[in-house]
Amino acid sequence: MSIVSRLLGSLSQTPKELELLPQIEQLANAQDWGSVQQLVTDNPTLLGDLASALILELAAAARQQGHEAVALTLEDYLPLLMAARDRGIEQVFREAADADLTGNDALSTEQFSDVPLELADTLQRALALQALFGAMEQPEDLAEAASLWHSLIRHPGFARAASSFRLAVARSAALILGRSFELTGDLSDLEEAIDLWRSGVALSQEDPPILLICLTQLGHALHTHAIASPATANADLDAAVEAYRACWLQAPPGRKAAAAANLAHGLAARSKLTGQPADLDEAIERYAEARQTMSLVARSSAEVLSGQADSLLTRYRMAADPRDLDDGINTQRLAAQRTTSDSAMLPDRLSQLANALTMRYDLTGQAHDLEEAIASLHAAIQLSPPGDPNLQRYARSLGECLRRYYANAGLNV
Repeated sequence: MSIVSRLLGSLSQTPKELELLPQIEQLANAQDWGSVQQLVTDNPTLLGDLASALILELAAAARQQGHEAVALTLEDYLPLLMAARDRGIEQVFREAADADLTGNDALSTEQFSDVPLELADTLQRALALQALFGAMEQPEDLAEAASLWHSLIRHPGFARAASSFRLAVARSAALILGRSFELTGDLSDLEEAIDLWRSGVALSQEDPPILLICLTQLGHALHTHAIASPATANADLDAAVEAYRACWLQAPPGRKAAAAANLAHGLAARSKLTGQPADLDEAIERYAEARQTMSLVARSSAEVLSGQADSLLTRYRMAADPRDLDDGINTQRLAAQRTTSDSAMLPDRLSQLANALTMRYDLTGQAHDLEEAIASLHAAIQLSPPGDPNLQRYARSLGECLRRYYANAGLNV
């Protein structure tokens, strides 16, 4: 039986409420936007006042029983349902889907216009191989597609082509070259992708939606380059933050939260490199903005929660304000709760939670913090696949927690 089922069973229910309970349970357990939209479309009673009141009651019961992640998830649905009732289900879900944190930029052939005849064959072959790689994920298809994009960009006719065509090519080629770097580690592919995203920014100044995509992808590529090339990390992160900030300043309401989260990620990364408190402070502010204004799926993002927790805990280590430690622990716990059990990130988030709880135990001596840290590390070890290089680190942390536990009990081990 799920947590939601148990909570529903604990509430007193009228006959009309009983009819809504299965729908609310499906809503609370939905895994993707498509499922949520379909559920609301099929069950318009979810848009009524009775459903809203029941969701609020259920959220309060969840919070009272210590299920904060469930409570926040349920509360996240209320503005979405109210907006869908007022403005229409399809429109609201389309707007919410625009708050994509990744900035993914999938291209299709319809985005290519004014194709020069001398480049048409190369373009068709590049797109065909790109689609084939998407279906089969064979590295040789990706390599050949990247080679064709190289040829097209270097063709004398490319510089004479219409700006709309050059923009579409820059975006598509940059994505393929970025993917090629991920598979091969060839830094020259990533550097060319960065140049292409910069071209995209220059070519899309009169097209705000495309400009935001290019700025986001430029920031992502520069952030990746900073990790891959420590010698240029300072300059890369400065440029990444500049791109993310430009996107954040220009983003419309539907994209503002995603832009705030990206800017927070960039600022947090730069603060780790430079130790500048101002970057860390602003990162925490931007994470808070993202959490307050995000749509359901994005606001629930474990990545945003984990980033905010990491920044709060980093600031605690620098300034020793116990409020940052408390907020960091609560946020990291929520990040772990909102990370799916099959995610490769869950063991590390549990480990980070345990480390923060151990810090607070050393500060306050509260046994429940140490007990939760031990439980979190046990779970991290159990969820890690065999051969995971982090297993030894988790085991060492667990050993340290157990040593504290037994010392607190008067036992020396």
